[in-house]
Amino acid sequence: MALLGLQPESAQVEGEVRFSGQNILTLPGDQMTALRGRRISMIFQDPMSSLNPVLTIGQQISETLRAHFDMSRRDAWTRSKHLLDLVRVPGAAGRLQAYPHELSGGLRQRVMIAMALACEPELLLADEPTTALDVTVQAQILDLLLDLRDETNLSILLITHDLGVIANFADRVAVMYCGRVMEAASVGDFFDAPSHPYAEALIRSIPGGSSQERLEAIPGTVPKLTDLPRGCRFATRCLRYRAACSEDLPELREISPGHSTACFRAFDNA
Repeated sequence: MALLGLQPESAQVEGEVRFSGQNILTLPGDQMTALRGRRISMIFQDPMSSLNPVLTIGQQISETLRAHFDMSRRDAWTRSKHLLDLVRVPGAAGRLQAYPHELSGGLRQRVMIAMALACEPELLLADEPTTALDVTVQAQILDLLLDLRDETNLSILLITHDLGVIANFADRVAVMYCGRVMEAASVGDFFDAPSHPYAEALIRSIPGGSSQERLEAIPGTVPKLTDLPRGCRFATRCLRYRAACSEDLPELREISPGHSTACFRAFDNA
């Protein structure tokens, strides 16, 4: 929501969001509207609440196309049918006349992907795109996204809590906690040699991810975002805590080429 400028006015966004070398947080509203959906698009978490229940699938995809291109209704409808074919919706021509409630969860998510790809964006933000789907459909949607990435030269930023999805889908991973990146690395480095205690704890908590019989939980609770601690956000839950962790906020620093972490302990032996 922050990346696309869709967060409520009460939300505070600091820093920069650079896309093609430009800080898009400084763009005027009309330029951000032109960028959103055209060059950067998004798949939201719940396809049922993201689609308009009183408009047909064809109307909703066509609306996206006509908002960004000088396109007739007929051409937009034809392009919409092509997009449904692209995301492998069976009987695409007939589905254009359907309403969201008439489709399964998996088909609704494919429609959302079609809408997101309508303007051939450079970057796709996928917010937990498989959360509401069963395991089999999850795999189909992720495979579809990978195929589309390769076919259309698309970059994908995937937001997920599922480390299994990350391991099979991503090239690089950034682990966030309380609004800050704690670790950023290639997927291989992240799973083979995590350097931040939070990342280590996440991996230990994966079912079947360790030789221990009992599942390891992370102690403590997440601090309130309206009352964050002075130092490291993870300090009160960290098994490698030291006094400095409560005093200073560790910056994200490179521990090896392409692998960065925000932890004082990670650099003790560097």
